[in-house]
Amino acid sequence: MKPSMPTPVVSVTICMHNASRYICETLDSVFAQTLQDFEIIVVDDGSTDGSSELVEGRYRDRRLSILRQQQQTLRIARPVSLAQAKGTYFAILDSDDVWAPTKLERQVAAACAAPHTGLVFSDCELIDPNGATIGRLSDQFDFERIDLSAGQAHLELLRRGNFVSISTAFAPVAAVRRLGGFNYSYQYVNDYDLWLRLARCHTLTFIPDPLAKYRIHETQFTQRHADITLSEQSLLLEHMRKSASYPRDVRIAIGDNLLGQHRLAWRVLARQGRYRSAARAAIGIARYRDRVWASLRHQVRGRLTGRVLESSIAAANRGRDAAARAHAQAANATTRVAVRARRAPRRIGRLLRGQSRPAGPPNRDAQTAPIQVWLDGSSLGREQAGYFSLLSELIRTLVRQESPVCEVHVTAQQSGRAALRARLGPDVSPVRFHALGWRAFHWTQIHLLICGWPVQLAMALMSAGLLGAGISNERPGVISVAAAAILLQVAILLDELGARAAAALGRPRHQYAARAIRFLWRRLPAPRSGGPAANVVEILFWRGRFRWRHSKRVAIVQDLTTRVHPELHTEGNVTEFEEFLGYVQRHAQLILTVSENSRRDIVERVGISPGSVSVIPMPIHPKYHEPQFKAGIPALHGISGPYVLCVGAIEPRKNLRRLVRAFELLKHEPVLSGMVLVIVGPQAWDNGFREFLNGTDLAHRVRMLGFIPLEQLPSLYHFSSAVVCPSVYEGFGIPVMEAMCSSAAVLASDISSLPEVLGPGGIRFDPYEPEAIAAALLSVLTMSPDEAANYRKRGRQHALAHLARVANTDLLSGTPVSSLVEVS
Repeated sequence: MKPSMPTPVVSVTICMHNASRYICETLDSVFAQTLQDFEIIVVDDGSTDGSSELVEGRYRDRRLSILRQQQQTLRIARPVSLAQAKGTYFAILDSDDVWAPTKLERQVAAACAAPHTGLVFSDCELIDPNGATIGRLSDQFDFERIDLSAGQAHLELLRRGNFVSISTAFAPVAAVRRLGGFNYSYQYVNDYDLWLRLARCHTLTFIPDPLAKYRIHETQFTQRHADITLSEQSLLLEHMRKSASYPRDVRIAIGDNLLGQHRLAWRVLARQGRYRSAARAAIGIARYRDRVWASLRHQVRGRLTGRVLESSIAAANRGRDAAARAHAQAANATTRVAVRARRAPRRIGRLLRGQSRPAGPPNRDAQTAPIQVWLDGSSLGREQAGYFSLLSELIRTLVRQESPVCEVHVTAQQSGRAALRARLGPDVSPVRFHALGWRAFHWTQIHLLICGWPVQLAMALMSAGLLGAGISNERPGVISVAAAAILLQVAILLDELGARAAAALGRPRHQYAARAIRFLWRRLPAPRSGGPAANVVEILFWRGRFRWRHSKRVAIVQDLTTRVHPELHTEGNVTEFEEFLGYVQRHAQLILTVSENSRRDIVERVGISPGSVSVIPMPIHPKYHEPQFKAGIPALHGISGPYVLCVGAIEPRKNLRRLVRAFELLKHEPVLSGMVLVIVGPQAWDNGFREFLNGTDLAHRVRMLGFIPLEQLPSLYHFSSAVVCPSVYEGFGIPVMEAMCSSAAVLASDISSLPEVLGPGGIRFDPYEPEAIAAALLSVLTMSPDEAANYRKRGRQHALAHLARVANTDLLSGTPVSSLVEVS
């Protein structure tokens, strides 16, 4: 057993398979480094040429370790090498490449000079099998023109291809592990995938000198397995090509790249005699019809045929644009008149009351076409959780703002309309409601309807009747239809039995019928062309769908709780939210969220363009702007003494069990004498919480009030001894902001968005440690009266600053939504 070593600065990882020809030259270049504070991790991926024995016999340095495994390809070898890394940074070196002597020293210095960088890389020389230089990577890429800032570097990697040679890559281990490391799904492109994820949220640093030599030879993976490289490139890039969040030029570049990959793979595979794989690669070209068409137009551009073709296309486009402009002008004229008529009573009322127009940008009704904002209210009829507050207050803000001129449309079912009217009061009058129609159904309801026994029984009877009629009348067409219907029913039955058997064996799976219905329901019917007018912005929230193909499409993603903490949610919640994210990824041009923490999670964990994600200030109900407090509200709910308040649904994410444990730890503290813990919120999916509570010594000192009307919450916040938010994840944390608006003494978890919402100077704690929760709670409860008053005052001031940001932000002109709106 080797003696323990101090933590190295750099972990050098080398994955090899039958690398005896080059591995010694590779390792010699590592040991020749001017910076010697490193470890070397060699993963031998099932070599059969004695590579491991050669390395062990030649190198006795205790900094080198060899991990042997059966051949599992780089899909496993690279993640294993990263998992073993103990250094602050890790550097990758292919087993046939070579480093310059100062490579590690210069990259460590570059990383220390730019502590927020996610990846340091350099130029490299290209060498042949014998080591002769045949070019440089900079001959292919103009690095001086590449923007390597966070987010932009991600787009550059998509526009230009992978310009990071793996043997020059150098990255902080913590940053790579935070993003999940190498993806096990990929064998060939797992390095490119990792660079793309790092470039979403980190700046890249480039060193222009060649610090490595990249060897090109015929035994490389790309030469031997063109089919695998093609399939993995398609799997990695295809969803980005189809995502509306990426700029058009990036999607075009991805399409051109994949088209070129198909053509190259087709030729290489045909030359290798692998004709079936070559045919698949050739057929795959049909996915990129627009790029093939663009390529053909480029090829004939200088010829007479090309000039005639371009003239015809230009004439057709001019005619289409003229018709669209005429339609838009007519629709906008009608809409402008309607908006002015709708807003006239409000303006006249202000004049009669002697009020001036609210401060803000000048109203440009006469010059600007009204913006039609369509909000999908599919979720409004469900329980009134945080998303209900966000959506309803967003609608209120859009209705009240004077510029840009907005006409707000909401599609919702009857229960959602009633809930919104109750929440918005008079502000709901200008909103135009529309029925959801088929959008009111979810694919799970369709599946239950189609595969339920009443429909199946009716289909069986109908199939039997058709079969009998077809046989008696000797009509083969009718017989074929009846046989197909019977086969379909048998398939549905076998699918149901198979799903139940898999669940009984501990390997649950979704039914294939459910998968097919889900696939079709999310895509059919397709969004309609056009729209009711120009300047149409669609805002999607949770379950809904976009209505028009050519609208400006915005999605609100409040948080990524089900992806960050799937263990705290039901399987149905996770599945539903993943469907929503998939739909957003394909169709939304802009994603709005409510905190910088949520934005960071979305950028890191969702395959969308980083520049398409923006933060809007969370709107808060007007009752909290100038809250009114009634001292009798706590007594109305049976609370006669001091109390600690927690507001949130009864679900695992709210961390209520640890809060109860923390309260129990303080039961002997004099300051808690007679104090109760009050929990306000509806019952969610933590069904065992009451049973847990009854098993503690504190059950008699915990009050669960359930859902509390909005009018009573400010008073409950204000008269509490403390308001605590122990959640392990929040997209924003509305109760924290509401409590600070109500001048309460607030403390919260120190993770996710809560420190951002609580503000500087707020008391925070580790939500996973009941002792930390108890200590923070005790620090608030033992404040002197002056300290408590100052703490409440600071919280109120921080809340007022947030309300001012909401009031001064035009949600359509103050965010990147404005770039989607064409002002006529």
